[in-house]
Amino acid sequence: MKKYLSRLSCYFYVIAFVFIGCATTKVPELRDRPNCKSSVEGFFHSERGWVGKAPALILKEDKEKIMNGKIISLEDDGVTFDPDKESPFYDPKEKYYPFTDVETLIGEKGELVYGKIPKKYSRAWSIDLHIVNLETPDQKPMKLSLKQNQRFSYCLPAGKYFVKEILFIDKYNNIDCGVDYPKLIFEVKPNCSNYIGDIYLDFDNINEGKMILIPYKIVSRPQGAVAAGFLGGAIGGALYGLAISSKGVIGIHRVIIKENKDFVPELKGPMNISLIKICN
Repeated sequence: MKKYLSRLSCYFYVIAFVFIGCATTKVPELRDRPNCKSSVEGFFHSERGWVGKAPALILKEDKEKIMNGKIISLEDDGVTFDPDKESPFYDPKEKYYPFTDVETLIGEKGELVYGKIPKKYSRAWSIDLHIVNLETPDQKPMKLSLKQNQRFSYCLPAGKYFVKEILFIDKYNNIDCGVDYPKLIFEVKPNCSNYIGDIYLDFDNINEGKMILIPYKIVSRPQGAVAAGFLGGAIGGALYGLAISSKGVIGIHRVIIKENKDFVPELKGPMNISLIKICN
């Protein structure tokens, strides 16, 4: 049975990967287009972020147990937390926990409020942005791949673009997909480099820039996906239950886009600043 599930999970991953790959056209990197007239450039910063439902509380006395619920109040030396109802017959009451007893406290947006996030409950992601020209919205989407903590420079024709889909990919090729997020747009002008911003994913210490919340759901889990609730590892079963109860949504990514005034583009010539923004 285990062998069958493992094989089935591999088939699921291959189908998902092939479908995603065939549905887009890869935008060429600037270094491969020496005669490029217009580029889209920036830097992608990726932090290891909380994976799972929020708010959440982990106590030092039982680091394997994640309590989900609501933060009632925060004090200088502790938190009052109301755990979710565990069954029709048991609804734990809110309780004050001093920070001396707290291993990890996660806020409602998935941000770290206190302590540290255990490595097994966190991931760092790369991003694929599937973009479409606003003038031809029915065309095959183009893919911009943003690698963890690296700059990006792509050759892209002039035009106004919107982000049709966002995929989050980790080093194990686990893939999640953004859902129900605001429409994001940027403009590429001809004969210049177009800086769309420094993009920060799941950072807790960035105070500038507007935070964009991106709920996400599972696309594929190649590492024992079916056997571990499509997630694998320590968080598999819990997040699979969450996915079922929330129609597939298992968490929220936090994105901040801001300008780095010291950014130097690869494409020589004038630079147009066109930060990715929400289309109201």
